[in-house]
Amino acid sequence: IMKETFPALRELHVAYPIALRRLVGFLPATVERLTLEAPLAEHIKGRGAYSSVGEFNIAAALNHGLSQQGRGGAGLKKIVVLTGRDEPMGWSAAKKACDEYRVELVQEVVDGC
Repeated sequence: IMKETFPALRELHVAYPIALRRLVGFLPATVERLTLEAPLAEHIKGRGAYSSVGEFNIAAALNHGLSQQGRGGAGLKKIVVLTGRDEPMGWSAAKKACDEYRVELVQEVVDGC
C-alpha cells in the first residue's frame, strides 16, 4: 500500500520502535533516509535511563533487503537515530551492518534526553 500511495517517498520518520524488517517490500525504492526515534527509557529496574536501537533490529532489516537500491541509484542511504547523549545499546551491531550495506548511520542527540 505504501508503494502505491507514496511512490516517490524519499524520507520516512519512525516514531515508535518496530522491527524494520517489517518494512521490507512495503517501502518504495525511492526512500533514501529513515529517521528513527530512540528516546531515553528505563527498561531495566535499577539501571538509569538509556536509548536502544535493538528494537529496530537494523541488521536483520538490512540483511533482508531494506537497503536494496532502486533505479538511478535510489535507495536507502542514511539512517538517523534520535537518542539521548550516550551511545545507544545495540549501536555497534547496527553500525557494522550499515557499514556493510553502505548506509550511513548517524546518532542525533535530542535536547532534553
